[in-house]
Amino acid sequence: MKTGYAFRPENESFVAKAQGVELRIKFKHAVEICNAMKGMKIDDAISFLEKVIDRKALVPFKRTKTQSGHKKGLDKWPYGKQPVKATRAVLEVLKSARSNAEFRGLNLENCIIISAIALRSRKMMRAKPKGRHALYRVHLTTVQITIEEVSE
Repeated sequence: MKTGYAFRPENESFVAKAQGVELRIKFKHAVEICNAMKGMKIDDAISFLEKVIDRKALVPFKRTKTQSGHKKGLDKWPYGKQPVKATRAVLEVLKSARSNAEFRGLNLENCIIISAIALRSRKMMRAKPKGRHALYRVHLTTVQITIEEVSE
């Protein structure tokens, strides 16, 4: 299934894109991770996501903060979590975008993330365990990351 990009930059020559289609991660976690990454440089975002995977940093939950406890280590926002599975998936997409930027000849030190979007994908029906007849839905998420080279 072909999916287009939700974000369309003005100048395509200084832009690299990547997307992870129908990832089996929680949509709310992907939204908060993408919001935390926007505006960061590529290496800073990769190190931030690796710290979250190692449980040394927290992702601030600004939009979906119900049943999120207050955590130490957040500077400006009291709510945060460490969604490891979603962070691993977003990190793979970010590394793919970085390699696309490298292939296009962009200077990686001047590249920032201008767009990181999480979109709801289709729902997949899965069987319940122990041979039960009932089915349940698995929600899939698409993550799109756009990187732009900015002149200093």
